Amino acid sequence: MRNKNVLIAGLTLALLGAPLLQTTDAAFAAGTNKNAATQKAKASTELSAKQAVKMAADLAKASAYVQMGGSYKEGEYKTFAYKGTSYRYLSSSIDTKKELLAYLKKTLTHHAAEKFIKDRGIIVYKGKLAQPEADGGSLLQWDKAEAQFVRNDKSVKVFRLVVPVGDTVEKEAYIVRYNYYPSIGYRVSSEPVLDLDVPFNINPAFAFFKYLLVNSSVSKEQFVDPSTTAWVDEFKKGIKKVEVRELKEVGRSKVHVEYKAKFFVELDAGYKGSLKPGENEMYFLIQQTGDMDFRIASYGTARHLK
Repeated sequence: MRNKNVLIAGLTLALLGAPLLQTTDAAFAAGTNKNAATQKAKASTELSAKQAVKMAADLAKASAYVQMGGSYKEGEYKTFAYKGTSYRYLSSSIDTKKELLAYLKKTLTHHAAEKFIKDRGIIVYKGKLAQPEADGGSLLQWDKAEAQFVRNDKSVKVFRLVVPVGDTVEKEAYIVRYNYYPSIGYRVSSEPVLDLDVPFNINPAFAFFKYLLVNSSVSKEQFVDPSTTAWVDEFKKGIKKVEVRELKEVGRSKVHVEYKAKFFVELDAGYKGSLKPGENEMYFLIQQTGDMDFRIASYGTARHLK
């Protein structure tokens, strides 16, 4: 009787143990699958330097394709005059807004694709897309670029790409931003802009303030437009002391970088200008005019680049 009870107890434990073991295996498998899915999702948010270069090169190809109007079939190339400008229709594969956006969004975000179309003066004329009749090309070899990761901005990765120019030894550096979308992956969120890396000690905005009271002729040389010399003379009237406290980059375009300057001033008792005693702010739009040579293209109390 005792052996029978032992046998029954053993069978009971075996039966109870089987589903427990299966549940544990299933949980382990589920956990493994979940971990694999997590790793896959994580991997999809990564962007290597090689991938960044390829995407920028694909964008350059797409840009060149649109610039030449697409791929025309025989007899498809047609031009017309509109508001004093000669236009040509885009080829049939991209001559509607829907088709062109779909093509551009293979590499660009929707917003960047819309801006791309606007910046190139593409219009709708008699139901079809058309662009100003002008051919252009680029010597930049994007597929041979060297990419360096710069930073993360939430869902955006920023890379610096150094691009060879034609068959020369020259290279140009660009900043490219890549926005991540869970459903489609990365897209370029704005067209590449020149990396105007302006060292603080040669920043023309800094030089403007540094020499304003000691040698204003140097301050005047910091501007692209020589007609600003009269403004410099007027601006410095009544300033006893000026000192730059901060120069902070606040925006970039294809050819400009904008800085906000915080500066401290001491003013004469009879000062009649727009500055106030103590800290003030101004904005300066800087452009490159030569090798490590920069000038002030514009200035003011409000931002130029939004």
